[in-house]
Amino acid sequence: MPNDFKPSTKELFKLLGWYDRQHFRDENDEVSRVYEVCIELSNRAYKEHSEEIYKHGTWTADQDLVDALREALVDHSTDYAAHFLAYTLLKYGCRRPETLARSHPWHHLMFIWHEEGHTATHVSQMLQEAGIVEQLPPESIEKINSWIQNPAFILDDHISIIFELFGPRVAFANLRDIGFEPRHDELFRDLATSAIPPISLNSISQGIETEERFKDVSETTELSIRNHDGTTVKYLISDQRAEGIGIFSDQDSHWVVQYMLNGETYQFLADCSGTWMDVEAVINHFNQLMDRLNRREQAFRFGMGYHENGEWGFFIVADRDRFPELARQLYIPLHLHFK
Repeated sequence: MPNDFKPSTKELFKLLGWYDRQHFRDENDEVSRVYEVCIELSNRAYKEHSEEIYKHGTWTADQDLVDALREALVDHSTDYAAHFLAYTLLKYGCRRPETLARSHPWHHLMFIWHEEGHTATHVSQMLQEAGIVEQLPPESIEKINSWIQNPAFILDDHISIIFELFGPRVAFANLRDIGFEPRHDELFRDLATSAIPPISLNSISQGIETEERFKDVSETTELSIRNHDGTTVKYLISDQRAEGIGIFSDQDSHWVVQYMLNGETYQFLADCSGTWMDVEAVINHFNQLMDRLNRREQAFRFGMGYHENGEWGFFIVADRDRFPELARQLYIPLHLHFK
């Protein structure tokens, strides 16, 4: 087991003047420290540059700092610090292959298009051939070409890339609802509407399978507390809770989504999960519907952006074979495939 920071980490500490942060705990702590370095560099860039340059331009840095970040990227190529290091290097103007390889897929998209000589017109032709759009509008062509020429401008805005490329074909959903009622029915309806030709549902709604969604699980919920001496104490919530206070869960409860199509009624179940939508249930049933209708399309979810926690989802309904191949050719990140 290592007992000291890697040389690249020490060099970053020195360049930032962090002489009081030399106490090594473990490898996980070192990864966290490298992440803190990236955050500190971002904060300093915010103070040194205008808002326009900070968000859309290239930050200035001494070469020794860039070199130290590159060394750190080699040392942390397989942990979560890699994306932060790669992002910071991209902001400092480093376009080396190893930097692009470790950066987030949405971050390096336009850089790769630039390197491979793509133009917006060429991309538009590929989208047409895949049956996604008829033709990108002139304003989108102009905007995408500007991004290809200056990838740093769009580094933090993958949502604009999605909408400029796919426009009205995109279905958007808020996958988390603080009112504990994520709208599975609305996502299903929007997917049906975004298909070409659209699927006209006669009606659609959702409700809870049983009247009692949240159940008191205090009697069976066990917690563990780790003491300072390393020992662990386990106890049931029911033994410690104050009267009238309990832990409630909607695990094993289900949403029922019901809709009518061509005069027939269909329904599917989606797991209750607090504030979160059961996206997989919606997508899987939608794809089953497309199979029943003998249509080749299915729903795809675009990959999440940098720093996103999954609260928003961007989807498209497209040919089940041609669209994944198009996404591969254009380096467009997709979420994990559904069943």
